[in-house]
Amino acid sequence: MPITRTVASFSAHNVASSPNYGKAAFPTLFTGSTNHDGVVSAVDSKLMDDSENAAAPMVISKESLRTLMPAGWTGRISCYLQAWWGLTSHPNIGFSNQNQTDMTAIAVDLAARGYDVLVPDWYSPTVSTVCNDSTVDKIAIACASAGIKYMVMIDEQYFADNGYAPANYQTGIITAINHLMDRYAADPNYETYTVAGVPRPMVLLWDVVGKIARDGATVDWNAVRTAVTPHANPLLIQYQAGGFGVTQSDGALAWLNTSADTAGSPVSGSSYLTSSFLPACTSNQSKICMSSVWKGFNGTLTKSASWSLGKYLNQQHGQTWIDTWTVNRNYVNSGKRLDYVATVTGDDFQEGSAIQCGIRTDIAVNFSISGSLGTFTVSGNENTVRSYNLWGTTDGITATQLASIPPGSPKQFDLTSFPAITSSGTYTLYLEAQGMPSLQSHMAPQTFSVDFTVDSGVVTTVPTPLPVPPPLPGTVATAGVLKPYIPTFGSSRAPLVDDKGNPSRDFLKKLQEWDQKLGTLTNVVSRIGQISANAVIQGRTEGIGTTVTGLSDTGDINPDTKIVGRAEGLGTTVTNLTSTGQLASTDSIAADGTGSPLTGGKRGFVALDTNNRLAGSFRANAVNLASVPTSSTTLSNDGISTVITISAFTAQYGDGTVSYNSGSVDPGVFGGPYYVFADDPTFSGGAVTYQFSTTIQNQAAANGRVLVGSITTVNGTAKTGGGFSGGTGGSRGGRGFIQ
Repeated sequence: MPITRTVASFSAHNVASSPNYGKAAFPTLFTGSTNHDGVVSAVDSKLMDDSENAAAPMVISKESLRTLMPAGWTGRISCYLQAWWGLTSHPNIGFSNQNQTDMTAIAVDLAARGYDVLVPDWYSPTVSTVCNDSTVDKIAIACASAGIKYMVMIDEQYFADNGYAPANYQTGIITAINHLMDRYAADPNYETYTVAGVPRPMVLLWDVVGKIARDGATVDWNAVRTAVTPHANPLLIQYQAGGFGVTQSDGALAWLNTSADTAGSPVSGSSYLTSSFLPACTSNQSKICMSSVWKGFNGTLTKSASWSLGKYLNQQHGQTWIDTWTVNRNYVNSGKRLDYVATVTGDDFQEGSAIQCGIRTDIAVNFSISGSLGTFTVSGNENTVRSYNLWGTTDGITATQLASIPPGSPKQFDLTSFPAITSSGTYTLYLEAQGMPSLQSHMAPQTFSVDFTVDSGVVTTVPTPLPVPPPLPGTVATAGVLKPYIPTFGSSRAPLVDDKGNPSRDFLKKLQEWDQKLGTLTNVVSRIGQISANAVIQGRTEGIGTTVTGLSDTGDINPDTKIVGRAEGLGTTVTNLTSTGQLASTDSIAADGTGSPLTGGKRGFVALDTNNRLAGSFRANAVNLASVPTSSTTLSNDGISTVITISAFTAQYGDGTVSYNSGSVDPGVFGGPYYVFADDPTFSGGAVTYQFSTTIQNQAAANGRVLVGSITTVNGTAKTGGGFSGGTGGSRGGRGFIQ
């Protein structure tokens, strides 16, 4: 049977993100500025939000994701959901996971792409600012409607959101698992994994073990197993490669490495899989292995630039998505078992990892026809293209696929070799570059009207066609706008004159039809063949006279012509460029400099002295500078509360002093040493967010890190620390000075 689809589907938004998701409806999310590892860059706000998620409308390939894995692979494809949209804790992005209609639409969309399981990240039974029971209930209903399964992942934030102190973490995790199993395990749509012939539900634990260790708590996982066994005996899937080794672990889940986009690593971050998680799977083939894929990562919309530093994975116009799938496919092809491949994530728009909106690619395709041969050219990375499909329609409503060729084939179609065309008629032809699964599909901007003649089921005549301006989605051509060319005489065999030499009746009728068709061009072409100044280019509203106002009569751009979004004329814009397009003087570099190879150019000139050394200590990163606190101590603890108080202090650097406000941190338990620090990459001083860690290396884990010192707290005994003395229970603050 021929493959058919509607012509409207060529341009219709076909993903479950809001069809209004764009700058007009959500201006605070589409400012045109993004943060790549601390470097602020421009992003096209017409195409992407600030975390580089695709704006609507998006047309993606709904081909099954399963085609990205080896044929015969029996594993499952899952998708992690934050599912907090529609709650007051997160911005409005045009849909709500708390709305059953929206949630069902999301599940149906993801099921159509080939997902088998949705995995909500659960924080609490009732806390209203996160994914809770009410949200999971809606996901369960949505999955039932979509014909797919779901399972729940407990987030490490569960303990804090539900009021558990570290001493009670074991009770807390048992309570959470039993609650979820009692509520959902009996649902036939809850995902199970068969062990020894028995289907068992799964509970995923996102960094729960890490949270327990960071907070100095202990959990007896043997006791947890004993307590949860009567509650559907769930399989416990722990976090990251180390999760395989946790006592009573039934398997592990992969995530992604947000620091992988660094020198010496694949830009896609896929080395996290090849060097860490998948080797751990190989060593644990008797356990459940849940690998991962991702499109990229960008935390700009979290509104925490310091948190986002070092956490960026470039989407590479869809290549990162393809790379991570390729790693998993190669792993299975090597003979290893892989139970799940999970997308990180389905809907985290703030961290720029949402697959729900699809992935934009940089493909552009141009189509042309000469005689009976259609040819096309392509720019962009063809790794992101599944196939080039030629579609034809006779009614403008339903299109039939006439031909399909894969990337790498000659980019041409023989118009006389279309088995799908079985009768003569006029066809409008469209060329599609179909994306790989969940990647953007692109239509060539050129369409053509072709009159096919078919003899005994074979195309025998293909007149040279004329191009057809593509109509706007949801509209039809009207008087005053160029319409598709329909050959007037191509299919007529009637004589032009009768036996007396007069025009034949058929010929006169054709002339009348032609006159009626040309009448629609009244507002477009004058009687002497000139284009009217009021003629409208399709997709625009102004007359063409307005469109070309900025051009001279020789086709040159007038110096007063303005670039969209700028106030000055183009002549002013290019004043500082030479005739070959080079910058006339380095003094003309803007304050920060933009564009390779001048990125940060002016910043570089300011930062260096005449000997090409740093002009001053404040030109370096705080983590690399010697500093001395001017106070004897800066940290104190009263021995009654676990709170560590930081007094206001001043740090002495080579270029001068920087003063910081007072503050506090609370580890929650006595002990230590607790290393206290703050991030101040610009030496601004004043109010900063103080942090603490029991890991000494974390003091140097960020370039802007300022050290306050350390302190060991003792229940019942007051202690001091930091400053230039280290106090009675800690170490000095500052860094790298001699005493």
